Amino acid sequence: MVSAVHTVVPKDWDIAMIEVGRSNFSGMGKGRADDRSPSWRNQMLRIHRSGNGEVVYRLSGRMDSENIAELESLLAAEPGGKNVVLDLKDITLAGQDGINFLARCEAAHIKLSNCPPYIREWVTRQRKKEGESL
Repeated sequence: MVSAVHTVVPKDWDIAMIEVGRSNFSGMGKGRADDRSPSWRNQMLRIHRSGNGEVVYRLSGRMDSENIAELESLLAAEPGGKNVVLDLKDITLAGQDGINFLARCEAAHIKLSNCPPYIREWVTRQRKKEGESL
């Protein structure tokens, strides 16, 4: 089951936070410090939106096919004329779906900032591959 938690603040703050993930609470504390958080936290994508001249989506957590759809919806809802940035500093990537999504974002002139080198390499390869198939 996938759940989304939307936290919205007043419009003048121009900030929103969304958590997308599986609502599975198995694996609760077994006495070790790393077991104290629910297992779904490791499968969640947290999306923090802020805007001040440009719109920045700071992503943290796991990016997979289930939460990419939510992120695509958010990006599609952005009004035209503003630069959009995906800050990937705290992202953990799961599979080819995330890379395909990031390659499409770059092709649509969405900037990828703080992109880990291994993700950058994978996205670059994917964009070259897509360019060859056109």
